[in-house]
Amino acid sequence: MKSVGREDVHIEEFEGEEWFFQLIVWLDFLAHPIPHTVIETGTHTGRGAVRWATFFENVHTVELSEDLYNNTKAKYKHLENISFYNNSSPEFLGDILSTMMERCIIFLDAHGSGGNTVYDDRYGRYGTPVLDELASIKTSSKLTNHIIIIDDCDDLGTMNYPSKQQVENAVLEINPDYCVELDIPKELLMSRGTGIAYLPEG
Repeated sequence: MKSVGREDVHIEEFEGEEWFFQLIVWLDFLAHPIPHTVIETGTHTGRGAVRWATFFENVHTVELSEDLYNNTKAKYKHLENISFYNNSSPEFLGDILSTMMERCIIFLDAHGSGGNTVYDDRYGRYGTPVLDELASIKTSSKLTNHIIIIDDCDDLGTMNYPSKQQVENAVLEINPDYCVELDIPKELLMSRGTGIAYLPEG
């Protein structure tokens, strides 16, 4: 993690997102040392990428929608530690992890959710590519000790989402030594069922 001064914090991007600070504390406790790089799927309007970029040295974020990608990249072009990509998330993960030689945080949040989000026909309007994303991590990553964070685990087993067991199995195929927590109480993270896979020793 990088040192953060008051001038570095984009306050507007943290309003109503207190869970993010709790997540940072959890990561430091569960999987110390925290990596320097974050890989995010599902840029949307870029608020998440900006939050990550406040505390981490490098952020790579991918968006399927060309319009959202162009608008968000232009809006945050002054933030030099964020790299924006326009691609499907499984393909993006395959590309970037095949050359990444450092342990990262991988934040999977590329689901469709209505509004101005777009979706891949393979998964449907309210589906998620999470199983294909995890498969890309398994086949492309040179390392098997990344911290994997999966958002919206409350939706697993509903709509077009896979079950929690399917997701856990896919994570363990990457590394059978992962600790997988997909049922963290919302009261602890104040989010919609954020799941974490990590190796305790980092």
